[in-house]
Order: sequence, then C-alpha cells, then structure tokens
Amino acid sequence: MRLAGAIVAEQGVIIADDYFNIYWPDVTTAVNDFLKERDDFAPFLITPGKLYICQKKQLGLYEEFAAALTARSSIKSRVVDLNREEISAIRLSRKGELRQKFGLAI
Repeated sequence: MRLAGAIVAEQGVIIADDYFNIYWPDVTTAVNDFLKERDDFAPFLITPGKLYICQKKQLGLYEEFAAALTARSSIKSRVVDLNREEISAIRLSRKGELRQKFGLAI
C-alpha cells in the first residue's frame, strides 16, 4: 500500500483487491493502516471484494463518477460508513455487470 501511495498518478486510483475477504484478512488490515497513516487518501467506492481509493484532492471527481455510475443503471447502491468516511457501495447482481454495461473492470 505504501508503494501504491507513493507512485499513484495524481488522478490515479488504488484498487485494493480482496478487501474484507475472510481468506485474506491482512489485506483489510494493511488498507486500513494505510488510510490511517495517509490522510491525503480516501476511499470512494466499495464493491464486493474491492475498495477504490483516490487522493483526497480528487475525491469530488470520483464521488461524482460513482454517483453517475449508479444513476445510469439498475445497479443497486447505497452510501456506507467506512472508517468515518461515507462512500458509495455497489452490489452487483452478477459478475461482470459493470464491464458489460460500461466497459469497466470494477
């Protein structure tokens, strides 16, 4: 996570795979530790098994993206509290739904 935080582009996104995966608990621990250490990063979206993180100065851009993504489709979403940060949570009805609808690999 520290390496990702050091090299991510200004408008880049860090995607933490296996976040909240019961078989990989150290991923969740590492991501949470990173977010505590680096207050210049914030999560903006969570999907089953993935957490999307951007630099806080880009947070508005990615929050708009997440809102637009759910507004344009029948994808179920809600706002959740994660470590005192409100983020969009998307629940996919089937694997690959976002890729099929929007050409995204989320």
